[in-house]
Amino acid sequence: MNILSHNYDVIILTETWLHDCIVNSEFVDSRYSVFRCDRDRAVTKRHDGGGVLVAVLRSLRAVRCVLALPAVPLDIPPIIDHILLEFHIGKSYYLLSANYIPPGLDSDIYFNYFNKLEEIIQLNGYDNYYLIGDFNLPCLDWYLDGTQAKLLGLSNTTPPYSHLVNFMSVMDCIQVNIFKNNMNRLLDLCLTNVHNSKTFSAPITLVPPDVHHPPYYLLIPIDNNLSKPMPTNPRLRYCYKNANYKQISNDMLEINWCELFQNKTAEESVNVFYENIFDLIRKRVPSKRDSNSKFPVWFSPALIHIFKNKNKAWIKAQVEQNVALVVICAVFRSYLLFI
Repeated sequence: MNILSHNYDVIILTETWLHDCIVNSEFVDSRYSVFRCDRDRAVTKRHDGGGVLVAVLRSLRAVRCVLALPAVPLDIPPIIDHILLEFHIGKSYYLLSANYIPPGLDSDIYFNYFNKLEEIIQLNGYDNYYLIGDFNLPCLDWYLDGTQAKLLGLSNTTPPYSHLVNFMSVMDCIQVNIFKNNMNRLLDLCLTNVHNSKTFSAPITLVPPDVHHPPYYLLIPIDNNLSKPMPTNPRLRYCYKNANYKQISNDMLEINWCELFQNKTAEESVNVFYENIFDLIRKRVPSKRDSNSKFPVWFSPALIHIFKNKNKAWIKAQVEQNVALVVICAVFRSYLLFI
């Protein structure tokens, strides 16, 4: 419901705890292409935790990163949950990396990870890149300098922290997440070569905030002339009130369900059942192409109206309590919005 209430261009979630039995449509609406890297529990021998998800507006046409040279495989260690996407706006190519790195890993894993990212960025010639996620490097000493978080004591940094420092130096990138957690630490980093990127504390969060990982908005400057949304195909809506239910009943009576379900598991039988039901819907229920909407098909116009009024009232209450929200809303018009 919170995702429906907002218009984020990209949503990044770490430590999702998702697994194969949870499908994307349960919590992300059809406006987004969803990319997931769930924890490989068989390889890592861990039964919960981990996981990364990135949801990108379909109009941005994000795809998994395809390397320019096959000599650089994506052999990221399975212990690291990692998603690598690319998309372009106008003539500029963007690389987006989202990761969750568990605590207590050997420095060699960090060394190989940052080296791999460096090779990918340099060999593919990305104009802009953003490396976002939980790096679990609590001992780095960050101080806030305007819109950046800079490191103190670089000469005393030891592995695995030195690998991050070397990467930032070689790639000329900055760290723009300036919101420390309840222990005055920065675990969630946002590394980028776009030096005028800015972050804002999230006044409206998707989920209850974790005190160790305060959520934030990332605003990426782009050319307004290039930020017009690409057209999308209107979705198909079925008019059930005009359906031929008598014919549907006759069709269902003619189906030999016992034969279809023979020698099939419960899961397979459910799939067969739905295939037949959807086939009847396509044949016997009139349909039309509906205008694009971020709301699920089952949202009626009355429900959408109530939902929008509720959200407007809630946001108004937040604005009256926090005038900073007005400033954030004002800059949304000319930026890509990340969380």
